[in-house]
Amino acid sequence: MRDAAYAPMLATLGAPPQGTGRAVEVKADGQRGTIVVADGAVTVFSRNGTDITSLGVGVLRMVENPTSRR
Repeated sequence: MRDAAYAPMLATLGAPPQGTGRAVEVKADGQRGTIVVADGAVTVFSRNGTDITSLGVGVLRMVENPTSRR
């Protein structure tokens, strides 16, 4: 389970903003995760805190070696 300090910000229901000057982010299909690097280890957690590190091997390689392209 991830540390509570790394909990993601979640959307909350509310009235839409009025006027102009706002941006909208569209969520594409896929898995969101929080990447935690601690003590030389990289771990990826899902929104609910499940360790999903094994699902993102390509992402982990980029985090471990940021100068690599793949």
